Amino acid sequence: SQHNIWSKDAKLKYSRWRSYILKKINKFFLSRSALIISISEGVKSDLIDTFCIDSDKIKVIYNPTDVKNIIKLSKDGMQYKLSNNTFNLIVVGRLTYSKGIDILINSMLHLDDDINLYIVGDGELNLTLKELVIDNGLENRVHFLGFQENPYKYISRADLFILPCRWEGFGNVLVEALACRTPVLSFNCPVGPNEILSDYEVGFLLNNMDAYSLSKKILEIKSLDKYSLSNIVDKGYLRSLDFDSVKVSKEYVINIDKVLS
Repeated sequence: SQHNIWSKDAKLKYSRWRSYILKKINKFFLSRSALIISISEGVKSDLIDTFCIDSDKIKVIYNPTDVKNIIKLSKDGMQYKLSNNTFNLIVVGRLTYSKGIDILINSMLHLDDDINLYIVGDGELNLTLKELVIDNGLENRVHFLGFQENPYKYISRADLFILPCRWEGFGNVLVEALACRTPVLSFNCPVGPNEILSDYEVGFLLNNMDAYSLSKKILEIKSLDKYSLSNIVDKGYLRSLDFDSVKVSKEYVINIDKVLS
């Protein structure tokens, strides 16, 4: 199965020569596969464009989400308490360039002091992002919680979940936030978030992927009345059920049976 946008990840991780070799190896094995499972339509398109794979070989099956377990975990007690007197933003993910957390931190410069940001995750840009926070005098409003085995207890208590990725393979954490009944805002990045949120009225997609546009959208969502947000959250929870583990597992079984029969 294919879980990321190979063309973008390869450019970031490998030298031109190593990328060329790996591309040849991947193409060799993919072209000889009876079935390739892609986690999104965007990843499928990237496979076709990058490796010239026959589209009929590729089946899109979204990543499974254990919605029932997420709901259970979301009720656990928190080691770090979120502020009671502020509008609390949360982002969860690896602290890497593709996740765009630097953009989200910079957006805080355009937001009022009654808005806090909680960052859950660890990664190679941990120190760089903390330096960015200090350099901009945001230490009292941007909080690093590190890696959390159970991020759902924080997501469920936040006012807005944000996915500021420059690109994604799918965006599992968006589905998890929907399951936690937390409003979600995502960049309309390649690829994944659009497939989860677009046309379903379950969250907010932002086409302009910059700090100022992000801050404006956050303020717009903050100003919404409780009824409007509650309606979006309810639809979001129902949307998360489309990715539930039981449903997705059946799709795997059906498609593997087709190959074996």
